[in-house]
Amino acid sequence: MFHGNSCAGASSADPDKTTVGDNVQKYLHFLSHLHADHTVNLKSTFTGYIYTSPFNGWLVKRWFKIKPELVVSLSVGASHVLYEESSQSHFSVTLLDANHCPGSVMFLFQGKFGNIFYTGDFRYNPDVLEHPILKSVIDNECVNRLYLDNTFAAEHCKFPPREKVLQDIISLIRYIPRQTLVKKHTKCVLVHPLSLNKVVLIRDL
Repeated sequence: MFHGNSCAGASSADPDKTTVGDNVQKYLHFLSHLHADHTVNLKSTFTGYIYTSPFNGWLVKRWFKIKPELVVSLSVGASHVLYEESSQSHFSVTLLDANHCPGSVMFLFQGKFGNIFYTGDFRYNPDVLEHPILKSVIDNECVNRLYLDNTFAAEHCKFPPREKVLQDIISLIRYIPRQTLVKKHTKCVLVHPLSLNKVVLIRDL
């Protein structure tokens, strides 16, 4: 989760840490996705507003029992104008598909503080660079602050496209010898469903 005073890059702004206690009301909270390392301390007693994608909004209410009135779902691919009380100013936030897991998004904040781009966990897809607002910011080299997930930003980390991985899995399943685990001698393939990433696999299979 990304939170910060007026999203202006204040000294207290920190990505991926959820504030607890009285300070929670001083922040605007933006949830990129629901993997455990991005929802630390998030629980049903959370009292701040959470801005996120529609899928995340549905899931955070279901999994964490967050009060529905505290969850603000913002459409992906569009810009939304929000008001920050402590600075008494408006700013816009654009949600972009992070191509990471269902509901995952990146945030582009724009206001008097400049342009802040927060990627969260993401899988690079050149299509995202064609979004007109992000493309304009990048072409004019005016990203003032970048929060970049660089977990696998190393030369030895080379991952094939998700589409190729899916096709490889499908091919592997097709070549699995028929088993006798089921009476009708059909193949039995088990996919662990608790991970959000596995949900994408199950959908595509």
